[in-house]
Amino acid sequence: MPAAFSEEKILPPGMRLLRLAGHINANNAPEVRAEVTGLLSEGYKTFVFDFSEVADIDSVGIGAFFTMAKLSTDAGGSVRIFGATTLIKKTLELAHLTHYVALYTDLESALAGRAENSAARN
Repeated sequence: MPAAFSEEKILPPGMRLLRLAGHINANNAPEVRAEVTGLLSEGYKTFVFDFSEVADIDSVGIGAFFTMAKLSTDAGGSVRIFGATTLIKKTLELAHLTHYVALYTDLESALAGRAENSAARN
């Protein structure tokens, strides 16, 4: 199942919710990165990713999130992830992505900026 984008909740200005599903890998990570780049040009700065239906993420997917975190931070925003499995959280931690992307348990925490990993920028 490829990555999918959707927004269902009214969010603060400049924030966008993106729901991903399946595998985030070399086949679709560039699409995810391009979506965020386009949204940045529309004025969005903070991106909240729902990982509750993500099965796995490979090195290309992780690299895309490093790039998105840099672009978002440079624009004055952040990248936030919620709903990730324990295995995906561990993978993101081992890649040190959690120094740049905050992990959350649920959508409400992600919107409020109450991160599980305090090292990440909110």
